[in-house]
Amino acid sequence: TLFRSYRGCPFILTAAELVGASPAIADVVSRHKQARRAWFAHTLERDGIPSKRAMTTAERLMVLWEGAWASSVVFGDGSPIKAAQDMASAVLAEAYSPAASNPQG
Repeated sequence: TLFRSYRGCPFILTAAELVGASPAIADVVSRHKQARRAWFAHTLERDGIPSKRAMTTAERLMVLWEGAWASSVVFGDGSPIKAAQDMASAVLAEAYSPAASNPQG
């Protein structure tokens, strides 16, 4: 199956092995991860979420994204991805909730 043959994010694998040895590699890995986070934030902003909340939500989604794929390598199946999807639904529901737009109540 996909998860049995999946070895993890090539950027994370490269970072784990080589970042200390190469600032250029560290820069490529960092730019890749920043671009994904920015994509999440931009997508949320485009959908009407205020910038600060979009960035906070994007950071939460990044943790779920990275953790799901890394855990899938460890467990050898897609269960962490399903769990991350469920958690992402809660994160997004919070971001879109009217209470998040008006923290005073």
